[in-house]
Amino acid sequence: MLNRIQLLSKQVANLIAAGEVVDRPSSVVKELIENAIDAGSKSVTIEIKNGGSTYIRITDDGCGMNSEDAAKAFLRHATSKISRAEDLSAIKTLGFRGEALAAIASVSKTELITCEKDSTSGTRVVVEGGELKITEETGAPAGTTIIVRDLFFNTPARRKFLKKDVTESASIAGLVQNIALCNPFIQIRFIRDGRETLFSPGTGLSAAVYACFGKETSSLMLPVDFSSEGIHVTGFVGKPETARPNRNMQHFSVNSRMVKSRVLSIALEESMKHSIMVGKYPICVLNAEIDFGAVDVNVHPSKIEVKFSDERSMYDAIFFAVRETLANDNKRQEMRLPIKTSDEKTVDIQNPKNEFVQETAPKISKPSANIDISAADWSYPDISGSLKVCASEPADAAKFMLNYSSEVGKTLKPVIPDPAETGKQEEQGRIEADNTQENEEVTFCENEIKQETLAEEEKFRIAGELFNTYIIAEFDDKVLFIDKHAAQERMLYEKLKTREHTASTQALLQPVVVSLTPNELAQIAENMKFLEKLGFEAEIFGTNELLVRGVPTELSWADINGLIIDIASQLQSGKRDPRPEVYDDILHSIACKAAIKGGQHNAYEDILNLVKELLAQPDIKHCPHGRPVVLELTKSYFEKQFKRQQ
Repeated sequence: MLNRIQLLSKQVANLIAAGEVVDRPSSVVKELIENAIDAGSKSVTIEIKNGGSTYIRITDDGCGMNSEDAAKAFLRHATSKISRAEDLSAIKTLGFRGEALAAIASVSKTELITCEKDSTSGTRVVVEGGELKITEETGAPAGTTIIVRDLFFNTPARRKFLKKDVTESASIAGLVQNIALCNPFIQIRFIRDGRETLFSPGTGLSAAVYACFGKETSSLMLPVDFSSEGIHVTGFVGKPETARPNRNMQHFSVNSRMVKSRVLSIALEESMKHSIMVGKYPICVLNAEIDFGAVDVNVHPSKIEVKFSDERSMYDAIFFAVRETLANDNKRQEMRLPIKTSDEKTVDIQNPKNEFVQETAPKISKPSANIDISAADWSYPDISGSLKVCASEPADAAKFMLNYSSEVGKTLKPVIPDPAETGKQEEQGRIEADNTQENEEVTFCENEIKQETLAEEEKFRIAGELFNTYIIAEFDDKVLFIDKHAAQERMLYEKLKTREHTASTQALLQPVVVSLTPNELAQIAENMKFLEKLGFEAEIFGTNELLVRGVPTELSWADINGLIIDIASQLQSGKRDPRPEVYDDILHSIACKAAIKGGQHNAYEDILNLVKELLAQPDIKHCPHGRPVVLELTKSYFEKQFKRQQ
């Protein structure tokens, strides 16, 4: 009878250990950076090539090792971080397993160069596939450098499961960003394919947040400093307006160890529940200092997930830390004013948020002198016939123009009155009022809308609007109730679906810079052709930013920043199949965000054009989410209800 139980060889055992520790390049980087930090480093440089699959180099200025320790470091279960079983109950270092280097070296070609601070020479060790090749004395600066080449060169089955270089690079970039935020007093430099993409100066958390999130986002974050029941919470939390469609920018750490914790995330979101929109998630960089014995870091192989001995206390600490910070912020949300683009001061009436400037954006020119302007002094274009503004105050005229349709795309401007011509203008206005056109008259007066005879193909009348959401239109012998958001959403969706060969782009005079997480930016980079098909013109800009130069024509007035973030989020969630039909959900989302909103006041011309376009497409009956676009009641129904029909 043959023996069935065998002792595994050292090489096979190391490969099994590698499977537990190393599954992709980012896990290699994580282990090596944590070792560098535990060695007391004040500066760490991470350099990768080809997503880390061919080259990873980690350089630190830590304590270094002597020649004996350098050789031992590649042995399994060799570590300087714990020595007794009791040490496992209060882990104070980032790593301790002692098998990281052994596991990494078993599936790569690894080179270690190290030197102690007071030593005159260093040590170089080379291990390939778990076999020691070289141990020699060498010149080296104080600290340690580890180079990992050709990851999984001896395990091709593992190598083929690596993702694209851009995806693996994004994973490493996100990891480095997390580590920089958890260790703000350590200088972190990340170099990808020869280009520095992140530099955290190591001068504190504020500088680290600026380096990772950028100027715009970091300027909208509030400092947190709160203590409760032996728990000290510090960091930054984003103001409600920074909320995002996912949790990618929620960064938690416990005792400076980055963690993922549902308890902490729920506490954050509950504390801001009534401050942000449903479906949005707050952003933060928060660290909780607690007793090391009160947290168990051994519940997950990578020690990212942790378990607290008192989860309620941790929840309360985060909840009240954020709640108190928001309560102490007495500043209202800043109104972004338009950028002065010429010697003449202008007000962009279609873009109060100043997210971008559109070539055809209507503008009201502000007179340089203090001149009283009456309602009669405002000039406006002819829309579907004669358009009259009945207003006794200049503010009424201005209010009308602020609601003017962006689709008309014509310039509205005040005419500076000439006293000599005032009487003539008033008389001319009375004449025009008396000589209204017979077939295309549209009058705005004290919110009264009157529409006379329409062309043969446009036999409908706008009867009104309910709750600024539902349009009431009389069409033939029916009354239509139109959900204006659902209607425009569906029509935009149908237009976007046809964009594969007919993309139409509106160039932006002022490009929009969108801040993304490394993973979001990677998904955008992988799917740039998809964006081009839709009509977006964009390029990678800076560390984690996308520069948008052009957008689909129909979306030129939409929230470009929110659209890009939402597209990136959906791509990241798995919608990356190249087949066009897989992008339907993304097209739904774009159309939904770009469409006019229920409850939003719209100019009459906007409503008129929306109904015209909808009636020209009788096959549109539901929005992309399945909700009805139009409900109708017949004339006979009303006649029955009013007993006019027997």
